[in-house]
Amino acid sequence: MLHWYKSCLHYGNIEPKTWQEFSSSPTLLRFIGRLSLDAAMGMELFCLIGIFVSFIAFVSRQCRNFVFFVIMWIMYLSVFRVSFYFCIS
Repeated sequence: MLHWYKSCLHYGNIEPKTWQEFSSSPTLLRFIGRLSLDAAMGMELFCLIGIFVSFIAFVSRQCRNFVFFVIMWIMYLSVFRVSFYFCIS
């Protein structure tokens, strides 16, 4: 699994070909190549999206629903799954 993260960080993204590949390590970082971003910029983008969505949910009572919390969880999980790589190196 560490090999995938190294290749993603150094050579661009590797999109999953099947659902099983994606479910083995679910992270949106696999899809950042479509936006022409590297791994660091993709992680920053996920953090900014999470901050924005959580601020909207904090300010607006109507936005405190299942959809907003799922978006925040996906952003968190995408960054968390890759962050351990930076602790190792």
